[in-house]
Amino acid sequence: MRLSKDRIRARIESDLPITFGAERLTAYGGLELVRRFVVALDLRRRLETTLAGVGMRGDYGAARLCLAIVGLLLVGGWRVTHLAFVGSDPILLRFCALKQLPADRTIVRMLKSFSSSALLALQDLVRDLMHEAIARAKLTRITLDLDGTVLRTGAHVGGAARGYNPHHPKDPSYSPRTSRSSARSCGSGTDRGT
Repeated sequence: MRLSKDRIRARIESDLPITFGAERLTAYGGLELVRRFVVALDLRRRLETTLAGVGMRGDYGAARLCLAIVGLLLVGGWRVTHLAFVGSDPILLRFCALKQLPADRTIVRMLKSFSSSALLALQDLVRDLMHEAIARAKLTRITLDLDGTVLRTGAHVGGAARGYNPHHPKDPSYSPRTSRSSARSCGSGTDRGT
């Protein structure tokens, strides 16, 4: 059955009213749940303690800058310059415990100042957090599934090597490992994937 033109086409007689208000809207509401998890772990204080022990200090604080990088990745940014696009978001600022995000050059300087001792201190913190989570969950078994992938890089990227990629053997590439784990807790007959 064909519909008449009057039933298909709409007549636009006036413009919709557009008003501007003082509301601060965000598209990253889920970041608040991650922030609550970060607070429950007392992660910011632990980061501050860990990084201050290896000389990482600054006006913003190394822990807050680390959280800014994590927040940037969680909202979909993959370059430090993307902070300019999401830097005024109220939920991202709340996640980092900052009133304003630093310029991208500040983050880059902080990343350049990371020494091997700072990296080892962060690895120790991650290990401690993992052990605490395992103890809290009372896990009896953990299964890790390790997978490898190949990421082609540019010609001047540090740490990249030739030969990782069988399809492009002359291209410098990274070969990072990813992991998926499943765990079984005491008294539980089911596995939980994480």
